[in-house]
Amino acid sequence: MGKVVLLQGGPPGLTGVIAATLLERGATVALYGADNPASNAELAAMLKAHGDAMVVIPESKNDSGHFLSSMKMLYERFGDLSAIVNLYIPSAAQTEDTLAAYPRKLQEQVVAAGSFMVEKGIEGIVINQFVMSTNFVDHPLAYACAAARGAVTGVTRTACIRFGKAGVRVVGLLVGLLDLPEIREFVSERVSAATTPLGRWITAHDVAGTVEFLALDSGYLTGQMLVLDGGTTSGVNGV
Repeated sequence: MGKVVLLQGGPPGLTGVIAATLLERGATVALYGADNPASNAELAAMLKAHGDAMVVIPESKNDSGHFLSSMKMLYERFGDLSAIVNLYIPSAAQTEDTLAAYPRKLQEQVVAAGSFMVEKGIEGIVINQFVMSTNFVDHPLAYACAAARGAVTGVTRTACIRFGKAGVRVVGLLVGLLDLPEIREFVSERVSAATTPLGRWITAHDVAGTVEFLALDSGYLTGQMLVLDGGTTSGVNGV
């Protein structure tokens, strides 16, 4: 398809599946600022079977200057940067401070991405993935997660208004009970035993399919927070 997608953040178990899905659709995929930057080159090597259109952004402090220079590098090399996907998966080491800090960092990078797309005349999309409070039920950080989720919603919707007239879209993706080791490690016993109306937790492939649609196929969707939870918020399981 010739589209260039920058994936930022997320553990290899999620980022790798999303990257493979996009590569198989013919997109060029760039890895930036993953939770474990040292594994980016290894992850790219593992993805060779899905396509060789991979770019690994050199490790840095992930400041806004490096983020901007990385976007410029990709655009100059490929003539496109049509999607930026911001991935966020909490870990057992999460604290109130890190939860509160994430939306502030996200806002800086969403504004940088939107401004860059406007400058280059790209009618692209920025996708902000976050987790739902369902993952934090009975956890000391339940309220902090809910507050951070609200902040991510605010970042998404205000950026939609700010950049919409230039054709730049901003969408949020809220993920419920996600079957990843990083989530399973810290969830409460009640959450660990919970299920959904679909009878299973969300997989990395479920997330990848939704990101694929948003990054490559959606053309008019913006300013919305999509909920990917298998029906959990219907309240049928009491979580």
